[in-house]
Amino acid sequence: MKRAIITKYTQLNEKLTGYVGMMNYNYLNLCVKAEEVSLLPVKPIIEGKPENLEDLALTAKKGDYEMMIIPKFEDDLPSIVEAIVKTHPEFKRTIDKLEAKVPNLNGETETRWTPYILLTMPEVDDDRYDELTKLADAINDYTKGRIDTAIAKTMADLAPLLLEELPSDADKIKENFEKLKNDKHDQREKLHEDKLKEIKEGYKKWLAGYAKSEVDNMEKEDAEGIDVGMSMRMASEEDVN
Repeated sequence: MKRAIITKYTQLNEKLTGYVGMMNYNYLNLCVKAEEVSLLPVKPIIEGKPENLEDLALTAKKGDYEMMIIPKFEDDLPSIVEAIVKTHPEFKRTIDKLEAKVPNLNGETETRWTPYILLTMPEVDDDRYDELTKLADAINDYTKGRIDTAIAKTMADLAPLLLEELPSDADKIKENFEKLKNDKHDQREKLHEDKLKEIKEGYKKWLAGYAKSEVDNMEKEDAEGIDVGMSMRMASEEDVN
């Protein structure tokens, strides 16, 4: 087997792996549950310069649907909030305080009450369910197209090289490239299926909460109706007496 064939296989594998990796990254930024990876694009502007969030704050998940961001310096909090809003305006934000170890002027850490940002993932209601599903499908279709285009181009470049191989060797080489193609498409399809499943689970969670809220409201209205009815009956009985 020629070196050029091995090189093309390696290059194709790296390119397709990158496409699938970017697809996964994009899916992690379509947040249903809290994903710390979704904070990677957040670049707060500190003293006129964009900084990585991980250099400015500590981050941690709080359950499946919340994340905590604890600034190392309290002064950076407004810039961090602004960068989050710019990158993920859909996140719900609240400011609270907790005891945490933070750096002091001596370069050491000390424990004190410090403000932090609590990010809560938005519920997957009817509108968001449709939006997330469309985006997940679009990312999948885009990735599929990139994979197919890269494979087609590589196979076209490979054709003249295969003519110089024995037919049996050429067949084995084609099989290896076919397996690579199938493996990457399998990975893509699994990512797509898992994301759609996650979106549907988030939607079911919202529906369950919505249904409970409706039942609670109906029960409250019924109870208020009974109270009003009782009051009216009591008033009429007093008037008769």
